[in-house]
Amino acid sequence: MDDIIKALQSHADEEYKEFNCRLVNDNGVKYIGVRTPIIDKFVKEIAKSDWQEFIKAYDKNYYELRIIHGKLLSKIKIDYYELIQMLDEFLPYITSWAICDCSIKHFKQIAGHETECIKIAKQYTESENQFAVRTGLGLLFGNLINDKYIGELLTISKSVKNDGYYAKMMNAWLIAECCAKFPQKVEELLSEQVLDKFTQNKAIQKIKESNKIGKDLKDKLAEYKI
Repeated sequence: MDDIIKALQSHADEEYKEFNCRLVNDNGVKYIGVRTPIIDKFVKEIAKSDWQEFIKAYDKNYYELRIIHGKLLSKIKIDYYELIQMLDEFLPYITSWAICDCSIKHFKQIAGHETECIKIAKQYTESENQFAVRTGLGLLFGNLINDKYIGELLTISKSVKNDGYYAKMMNAWLIAECCAKFPQKVEELLSEQVLDKFTQNKAIQKIKESNKIGKDLKDKLAEYKI
C-alpha cells in the first residue's frame, strides 16, 4: 500500500490540498491533495486488479484512499448482499460529506432488492452519526425516487431526527429532488410543517434554486417556510 501512497503523492497539489481540507472539513484524516480526475484513474486501475487486497490493507487515515474505497463500491463486480456488507464495513470511515457523496451512487445491484434496501437506508437514518444518516438518505436519493417507493421515502425523510448539519442538508436535498418528480407528495409533506425548521426551510430554498421545478409551484411552497 505504500506504493499507492507514493504514487498519489507524486500527483499532490499543495494549493488544492489546502483548499480541499477547508472544503471537506474533516480534521480526522490526512490529505495528500490529489484532484478528482487523477483519483478516478487510480479507481479504474484498482477495480481491474486486486481490489479486495486494497480494501483490506490500505491506510484508512488518508482521505484520498477512503475516497478510492468509496468509489470502488460502484465499480467492482459484486452482488447486492456483498454491496451492503461492504457498505456496512465502510460506514465507520465515512466521516465527511465528500466521502459519503462520492461513495453513494446509483447501484445497479439494488434492482430487485428495493424493499430490503429501504430497510437498510432507514436503519442508517436512525443512527446518531450524521454521516450514517446522510449515507442512508443518499441510498434513497440515488436509487429509490420512483412512484412505487415515494411514500416510504418521504416517511423516512420525515422521521429523521439527527441534528447534524450534513444529515439535514442531505434530507433537504432529497426532498427537493423528490419535488421535481412528485410535487403533490412533497407539497403535502411541507404543508404539514413537521420537519425541523432548518430542513423545512432549506428544502424550500433548494426547490427555489432548482431548474426542474416551475415558478408557480416554487411560489406556492415558499408559503410553508417556517
